[in-house]
Amino acid sequence: MFATLTAFFGAWSQFAFRKLRGRETVLAEIELGLSIESVRETTIQCGRYSAQGDGRRNAAVAMGCLSVLLFVVGFWAAFASIK
Repeated sequence: MFATLTAFFGAWSQFAFRKLRGRETVLAEIELGLSIESVRETTIQCGRYSAQGDGRRNAAVAMGCLSVLLFVVGFWAAFASIK
C-alpha cells in the first residue's frame, strides 16, 4: 500500500512541476515581450506550483521510507520464524 502511495505522490508531484515549468516559460515570454499576461499573477502561480511539487515530493519520500522500513520489519519477522 505504501509503495503505491509513493508512486502516486511521485507522479502527482511531477504534474505540479510540469505546471511550474509552463509558468516559468510564460515568465520568460513576458520578459521578451511575447506575452501580455500579468507578471504578478504568473509569479504567484509559480510559487504555488513549486510549493505543491515540493510538498508532494516530500510525501513521496516519506511514504517510500515507510514502505522500505515496513518491508525490512516484515522480512526480519519472516526470516526469524524459519526454524
